[in-house]
Amino acid sequence: MFSKNRRRLYIAFYVRSIRNPDDVKFHTSLLVMQKCPDIGSMERNTLKLDAVNDITEDGMEYWRYNYSKVNTRTLRLAGLQLLAKLDDDIKDETLIELLQKVYVSPNADDISWRCHNWVWEAVELLVENDIVPPLPDRMTARDVWQVSYNRLESDKFDNMLQDPVRTFDTRGNIIKSEIGAIDK
Repeated sequence: MFSKNRRRLYIAFYVRSIRNPDDVKFHTSLLVMQKCPDIGSMERNTLKLDAVNDITEDGMEYWRYNYSKVNTRTLRLAGLQLLAKLDDDIKDETLIELLQKVYVSPNADDISWRCHNWVWEAVELLVENDIVPPLPDRMTARDVWQVSYNRLESDKFDNMLQDPVRTFDTRGNIIKSEIGAIDK
């Protein structure tokens, strides 16, 4: 079933602290939100799904699957990549349950595995389950992520809060953002 204003599924790129020059510049997650969400609302109305690095009570780092309701527009949100306009019958609970199947590295010291690895596998699983349409031009989820990552990595972010969130399609082309500026 389709409605005119279907919810959107995005790959989200968040500016993060860099520990060394080889670090990936952005934390990557999936976001599910309404079309043209109210960014001024204090209501946490966007579903964020990702793998996060956490610390046990003993001080040991580990990766875990995470999902939570968040504010749509944050100070660290640098860019979005539109993956799909979701059918009305795809509920948050469906996505949460399905994405629990995605591998999460148990070893936080494994520098070859990061949050973007989780996103790549999650996108592939969503394509396999017909939630996300087939990726263009025989691209992998990694390829799709990479085109937007490269465009964002070259940005200076001088006016990040004054501008709408940079938004791309799955080929890395700029598309009209539905997430406006924080500072107007």
